[in-house]
Amino acid sequence: MSEADSRGELTLTLQPAPGSQYLRFVGDTIRFELSLAQTTTIPLKVRLRTTLGQAREVLRSIIEPVESGSTPTDEGWRDLEMSPDGGAWHIDVALNQVGFFKATAHVRDASGFQHWAKTSRSASTRGTPVLGTLFTAPSRACSV
Repeated sequence: MSEADSRGELTLTLQPAPGSQYLRFVGDTIRFELSLAQTTTIPLKVRLRTTLGQAREVLRSIIEPVESGSTPTDEGWRDLEMSPDGGAWHIDVALNQVGFFKATAHVRDASGFQHWAKTSRSASTRGTPVLGTLFTAPSRACSV
């Protein structure tokens, strides 16, 4: 394994935790923070993979396959770069759409290998990233 390849060596902690569920309102912001259990000198790229802000694409990926009888796709995902913050990384995301969204985070090391945030339930997912879910309602004045 090269020095730039940290495969199997990084332990990530994401807040909000993968597998968690939240209810928020349009106009709120949510902060995602990722930290490592160890220090590293390897250059890392840290990203939040999410469907936040992609309501139209997510809805289209659900409706079109039903109407056309085709195979469902998993559209609407995008990667947002997280900013370094004293040994951790963070991103604040404005919630500007009503919907059901998912998010998780990953670190890409210099060799391109992706390390995904895990939860205690991750052992049963066989390597699949565990996603946090977020529901956004129109406003705080509405009852949900």
